[in-house]
Amino acid sequence: MGWRDKLDAAIQKNKEKIVEIVTVENAKKAMSAIAVAAATAAVEKVREEIGKQRERREQFESESDDVLHRIAKSAEGESDASTRMAADVLEKRLRRLESKSIEELRIISASFSHSDAERERASALLRRR
Repeated sequence: MGWRDKLDAAIQKNKEKIVEIVTVENAKKAMSAIAVAAATAAVEKVREEIGKQRERREQFESESDDVLHRIAKSAEGESDASTRMAADVLEKRLRRLESKSIEELRIISASFSHSDAERERASALLRRR
């Protein structure tokens, strides 16, 4: 085996090592790219779901107390997202009644210009006080 053959054999051996290293590096990069793509897709899915929930909450917030009360009471035994959200929005609205005086609560509980839910909450607060 001449010096050229030895040189060609050494070059070929080094080429194989280079190809092997490049292949491993490419595989690592591909796995990284796949992980990044999966994480990005998961983040987009979460953002999309948050947007949908925000839209639903805004829709519920624009409804009247009576409609929210009906939705919240419609499936008392069941607990789906719409029922919980309606109850949550209504509860936040009715919490402001807790700061009212006894006289204001009496007026609200007897007034037909307030929703049924407000009248019921005012009556319950009066009974507790």
